[in-house]
Amino acid sequence: MSPLASITAFVRRAPLRTAAWLAASWIALAALYQVLERMGFHEEMPRLFPISIFSGPALHPAGVPWILLFAATLFFATARAERLRPRGVFAAAFLLVLFGNLGQGGWKAGFEEPFTAGDIRYYHDAVKIRDAGAWLGAFNEIQPDLLVHSRTHPPFAVLLHYGILRTGGGAAALGISFTLLALLALPVTGAILRELGVPRERRGPLLILFAVLPAVNIYSAASLDGVILLPATLFLYGLVLIGRPGRAVAGFLLVAAGFTGVNLLTFGGTYLLLAGGFAGVIELLRRERPRSLAATVVALLLFGLTALVLRRLCGYDHVLALRTAADFENPGGFLGRVDPAAYFLTRIENVAEIAFFLSFGALAALVRSNAGRAALQNLRDRGTGFLLAGAAALLLLFLAGAYRTGETARTCLFFYPYLLLLFRNSGERGLRDAILLAGFQTGAMQLFTGYFW
Repeated sequence: MSPLASITAFVRRAPLRTAAWLAASWIALAALYQVLERMGFHEEMPRLFPISIFSGPALHPAGVPWILLFAATLFFATARAERLRPRGVFAAAFLLVLFGNLGQGGWKAGFEEPFTAGDIRYYHDAVKIRDAGAWLGAFNEIQPDLLVHSRTHPPFAVLLHYGILRTGGGAAALGISFTLLALLALPVTGAILRELGVPRERRGPLLILFAVLPAVNIYSAASLDGVILLPATLFLYGLVLIGRPGRAVAGFLLVAAGFTGVNLLTFGGTYLLLAGGFAGVIELLRRERPRSLAATVVALLLFGLTALVLRRLCGYDHVLALRTAADFENPGGFLGRVDPAAYFLTRIENVAEIAFFLSFGALAALVRSNAGRAALQNLRDRGTGFLLAGAAALLLLFLAGAYRTGETARTCLFFYPYLLLLFRNSGERGLRDAILLAGFQTGAMQLFTGYFW
């Protein structure tokens, strides 16, 4: 089908009414939040519900040509996704992320300013480092005096910036490196879909959809959370491989590598521990060996050994750093006890932001095609098990008070590969509708808004 024919067919059948109802519901909820803010219910109410970190609406005229290229790539990739070879799929996905972020107003706005704008980024702590070894050894002492992002993450988040800056490429090198690292999650996601039995002709469209989801398209470039997406996806790939005949060793290695990589960059690695644990429980309910649970426990022990080595050789105490970060994030303790109203409202924000950055179109396509329901009906299906385990882990973190200021589309970027499994039963038409509608929302968000992280 030609791109023009795809557009014509899409306009005739697209679930626009469902997407419009979802958008109207969002507008109503956003208006309610504005009322609650005026009533003083919550001090950190998002300016544009549910986007927690948002620099405001603003047209980027210099981004218009890039968004036109984004649209052209989107229509081409949508029309040919079933027939593209893996290299073609990854090339199209890369261009979609590249053009989408250039839509922020060009290279500097899309790939450098996310690191350098303002004065509270990892970059601003990284440029002050003179001796990386000495800085790591002193991290526990200087952590309270670091900038807001640096002091709530392990030191390797800043050291990653420092190492790339040492190449002499400046912020441009950071933008290039982070984007490439994040996009390596695409072939890993493709491998996950393959191991779960998704046909080749459906894997291409699913990866294109993944690349145009607002969360992935916006936050995979020039964001530490995009880098974290890679080891987090390797962890999931490892869990999938463990259940395949003859792949257990490779699976264990990937689980351990992914778990270690995530926990060296963020203290949010608890999610992987919970996801692996829930996956193991589901395996037990199916009367299978709890391989996922065993692999996760081994990964935890290996990371504990890594933390011990870092403490003995480098003077860095990971457990102490975690406790310090937790004190900064929740100085009064459990948010539900300290501020019940804020706890309740931010729980809604957390779920709503993940859904919003999945896109109204993708949600509408799920509703119209019943693909999401089909993905959840067969509880013995391995893909369903991992999807449920990932969702249960995130829900438990939310209930525990995690992500008290929202930002979940970015900080929970690792969850979107699990959400992609909802679409694995979608037909060709449903996937095309989801891709085009999600791409439309992403293009508009890139061109007309700005984001802070």
